[in-house]
Amino acid sequence: MIHIVTAANRALYADALREMHRLRWEFYIEQRDWRDLRALQREPGFEYDEYDDERAIYLLALAQDDAVQGSMRLRPTEDKSLLFDRFSDLVDDEIGYRGDARIWEITRLMRAPAYRGADGELRLRINCAACELALTRGVRKFVSAIDTFLLPAARALNRDKHRVLGLPQDYREGEVIAVEFSPDAEWLAMGRKLGRFAHPMMLELPPPAGNDQRSPTQEAALARHLRTLPQDRTARLLEWLGDGGVDQTASAA
Repeated sequence: MIHIVTAANRALYADALREMHRLRWEFYIEQRDWRDLRALQREPGFEYDEYDDERAIYLLALAQDDAVQGSMRLRPTEDKSLLFDRFSDLVDDEIGYRGDARIWEITRLMRAPAYRGADGELRLRINCAACELALTRGVRKFVSAIDTFLLPAARALNRDKHRVLGLPQDYREGEVIAVEFSPDAEWLAMGRKLGRFAHPMMLELPPPAGNDQRSPTQEAALARHLRTLPQDRTARLLEWLGDGGVDQTASAA
């Protein structure tokens, strides 16, 4: 499962988000050597930027021990975005793209070193979860500024569900291009077929209740178990759990 982390349920993921920011430092600052980004950091070893705010939604792939396998950041663009704020020249004037509540930006997509295999299975899981989330939120388009060396993989993975928005441009550490993706039901079906996924990938847990100390993976396991129980047993179990029980409606994915 890919966990959907919003402003509402972030308290459940404090440790995982901390690890995500550490991995982002390792990937973007140490390995990619993004020097301008390094200069912006307040805490060495953890990468943040101005788009890590209350509107940011994180997609986290978590192992059974809650270790972060990979992540993606999504955010609506109508108020601010990395692409339109800093790389607006990448978007052709004839396209006329500007920020919009139904256009979300993909940024900070990365995988932990142990999960950067050539098969792309983790990337497919995260992509499918992003598309599932888009369909629940009424998102019409994803946009992103990506390195041009990633374009062949994006084409192979997304086929006719992507298009470039303008010409590439150089930046200090490489070459970047703006890309648009269409997260519709057809794209989701294509991703599920490629990954041979029989079930939805996204899991959005409700906010923690009271002094609930279960970890995100424990919550996810409980939610999966609840779905398999007969209705009468589910009612008895929830009564036993009390007010801290898992909200089944939020675990339908």
